[in-house]
Amino acid sequence: MNDTRQRILNHLKLEPGASIEVLAGSLDLAPMTIRQHLSKLAAEGLVEVATERRRIGRPAYVFCLTPASAGRFPKSYAALVELMFEEMALPDAGDVAPWTTPSGHSGAFRAVATRAAEAHLGALEQLVGLERAEAAVAILRDENGFTELQRAIGGLGVHEYDCVFERVAEGNVEICNFHTEYAGKLIGAPVALDDCQFDGSNACRFLVRGS
Repeated sequence: MNDTRQRILNHLKLEPGASIEVLAGSLDLAPMTIRQHLSKLAAEGLVEVATERRRIGRPAYVFCLTPASAGRFPKSYAALVELMFEEMALPDAGDVAPWTTPSGHSGAFRAVATRAAEAHLGALEQLVGLERAEAAVAILRDENGFTELQRAIGGLGVHEYDCVFERVAEGNVEICNFHTEYAGKLIGAPVALDDCQFDGSNACRFLVRGS
């Protein structure tokens, strides 16, 4: 995809409902250039336009991503499947494999989260507090490109604007539990999912407890 059009999609991922003027200012391009790229993105079904009424003056046109744009952002389905198969191949401690029963799913996904974090723990465990949280968020950002560490009421917040497991996460709370556990393992502190994209939010927001 054209680099400028991807930059437009990236901006709309972080700030949905942006006008041509806002996009032009953010990307340092002429409004006419932005308009041309938006037309092409709309023709591909990746963005849609809406009318935003203002208190003064005429309504403004703003642009948002469509569900079809999801494929333009990083996804980690293959990595998740590989981790799941590795975990399933391990000998079972009990009589029933955890993957075969609904009650065992949560524990199995926690184990997968631990496995996913293991590759990074050697470096992360040498850090503490805010420094470790920043390093952990850098890892998450490398995986999806849209993760930020922010101050939140009661501590630190991790905001992820692109779900790398989007299609399998919808309607499957265990994937959200896995992602929460994974973020907590990286940060080295308990993490709670405070808001989710599948509940209408523009980001998954994790609260780092005790931060």
